[in-house]
Amino acid sequence: FNDNFGAPVNCVAFTTDGSRLAVADSDKTVRILEIPSGRELKVLRHHTAAVNCVAFSYDGAFLVSGSSDKTACILDSVTGEVLAKTRSGRDQGHTDE
Repeated sequence: FNDNFGAPVNCVAFTTDGSRLAVADSDKTVRILEIPSGRELKVLRHHTAAVNCVAFSYDGAFLVSGSSDKTACILDSVTGEVLAKTRSGRDQGHTDE
């Protein structure tokens, strides 16, 4: 599986209907693939370090990603738009970035 992406894959998540797969990569990207074709629908580049985890909302409308850059993003899973971004750590909180 890693050979298809060029960087180690850290996490994968399917939509509940099985139509899409999100892949969290060490190359700072999240890839959304169509299933069963495997066609790449989106490559999201909203983190500045390896992406460690991804999860779809139950209805598949949203995607959450977490990264070594200490941020978590809530995304529109169709457009890839970042709807919210948080940063962990002392004195850090929600931002609208």
